[in-house]
Amino acid sequence: MESTEHVVEWNNSTTENASEVFCGLIPHDYLEIKLLLISIVGTLVGSFGIFGNVSTVLILTRPSMRNPNNMFLTTLAIFDTCLLLTAFSIYGMEYIIEYLEAINLYIVWLTYLRFAFALSHISQTGSVYTTVAVTVERFLAVCYPRVSKRFCTSRNTAYSIVGVIAFAVLFNSTKFFEVEIISEPDCSQTLDWQSFHLFPSDLAKHPAYTEIYSLWLTNVVMVQRAPREKSRS
Repeated sequence: MESTEHVVEWNNSTTENASEVFCGLIPHDYLEIKLLLISIVGTLVGSFGIFGNVSTVLILTRPSMRNPNNMFLTTLAIFDTCLLLTAFSIYGMEYIIEYLEAINLYIVWLTYLRFAFALSHISQTGSVYTTVAVTVERFLAVCYPRVSKRFCTSRNTAYSIVGVIAFAVLFNSTKFFEVEIISEPDCSQTLDWQSFHLFPSDLAKHPAYTEIYSLWLTNVVMVQRAPREKSRS
């Protein structure tokens, strides 16, 4: 999962010399390489994934293809598509904006970043637990067909999907509040690169939040539990 520190890397790097107020652009090191690998190559690879996911959704949502397993696969494709789109909107756009020195796009990027950051984590959590759900469904269908026919109905599958979505949203709801935009008074008279800075919020820097939620809960939910469930099947 991408960290708050990575998201705010750009703006932290532009304020290293706090004693001297500079309102211009200070680019990343190796900007051209990052632009090529992340913004261009990464976007190209991601576009194939989006095309595959959209094709999957179009095929599996046909009336003749609707069954519990395909409902899970459709949900998984939607989560993965959202994850790819947010990855480009956060990381791919970052280096494009910096390379083109597009200040207006930079303001737009700052505006939607908190939403994209939260949606990225929601999509990742949803993708993991949809994978767990479809694995359990396939396990029951193969090993316990009678149980599968009784419990793995379209209605129960829909309930499971709603549960996964609700859990993903609730668990990652605080991600929206982990970053904040701070105005730089010395550069706010004119719209410039240093007029606004992106920093971790007080919530993200709180020791209890970092220790309990970011470290332990995230490890239990995203790192340990999901692989353990899949290994059982």
